[in-house]
Amino acid sequence: MKNYYKILGLPFGASSADIKSAYRELAFQYHPDKNGNDKNAEEMFIEITEAYNTLSHKDKSYFYHIAYNDFLNQKQTPQSVII
Repeated sequence: MKNYYKILGLPFGASSADIKSAYRELAFQYHPDKNGNDKNAEEMFIEITEAYNTLSHKDKSYFYHIAYNDFLNQKQTPQSVII
């Protein structure tokens, strides 16, 4: 699962003002108009936009946090042994 906070370079649970500020800075840096045909910049711009669209929307952010917590809990739960 993607860590949208990491994509934006923010700590988990950052404020909406910090999310908006990080998005603006990164979107300006990776915008396709500034980077020509650079596929890496284009992919990064898409990820940044996806992260911002999720974290800045109240409902999407709520469900993202639930899903991300479930994802983290699954990673930390030891696998049961099947006999």
